[in-house]
Amino acid sequence: MRIKSLRKIRFLLPLLGLCSCGPTQLDRPLVVASFYPVWFLADAIGGDAIDVENLTPAGTEPHDFELVPSAVRKIADASLCFVNGLGMEAWTDSLLPSYQKKTIILSEGLPTQSVDGAVDPHIWLDTALYRQMGEKVLSSMVQALPSYAGEFRANFASFCADLTEMEASAKEIAASIAGKPIAVSHAAYGYLCNEFHLKQIYINGLSPDQEPTQQTMTQVLDAIASYGIDTVFFEELASPAVAQAIAKASGAKAESLNPLEGLEEDEIAEGATYFSVYLENLHKIQEAKP
Repeated sequence: MRIKSLRKIRFLLPLLGLCSCGPTQLDRPLVVASFYPVWFLADAIGGDAIDVENLTPAGTEPHDFELVPSAVRKIADASLCFVNGLGMEAWTDSLLPSYQKKTIILSEGLPTQSVDGAVDPHIWLDTALYRQMGEKVLSSMVQALPSYAGEFRANFASFCADLTEMEASAKEIAASIAGKPIAVSHAAYGYLCNEFHLKQIYINGLSPDQEPTQQTMTQVLDAIASYGIDTVFFEELASPAVAQAIAKASGAKAESLNPLEGLEEDEIAEGATYFSVYLENLHKIQEAKP
């Protein structure tokens, strides 16, 4: 699948004498997305026909993102604003009614899971549900920007082909890890664990910054010892301190596992995508003990 990268070249064209003094015909519709997995969908389906911007800067934990004035201006200029929902974007409640009308909640109507009685928002880690989120992106784009419908549909077909290919690779890895327990700092992997029959042992709940109780830490340490776990996974965009403390106390090692809430700038520069990081996560789980 072709993901567009350098789109700002259009701003250089006037300097090269390639556009007239009148209104430019090169400006493309703008669509915004709340954070990485939502952006990845919109960017893949939008292709070169439109500009798709991620409101959450690279390397920023989306739970911590605040709606700054520059982001509000982007939403104002956009044809559509895609969000995950399920509590990931609390800032949507503060949007003006006119902005809320063009905000599409991709998780709406999809089945969800819960952690400690709270709805788990990490729905994009279930590949079947992620495909359905993509269907919502497609239908919304076609309705809002019908002149590009053909390109959107072709791009969605390409995205689905790539997702299917990734799922095939994931199933090959999953065959060797079914039933495996994984110790994680943040209960962000419930959908992934459900899809591949893994057992999630978590220190913090759905909030990566939540402070665990002593009882929770004792229970996690007991589980690590009982299962013979040698790796405690922490989230890349959140503090690894608690995971590192648990790892040190248990004799395990601390290793990053990306819930695909976002990527660092260097990862993006190196060509990392939802697909590559998803498979990298599974390989890390495969390599960990037991």
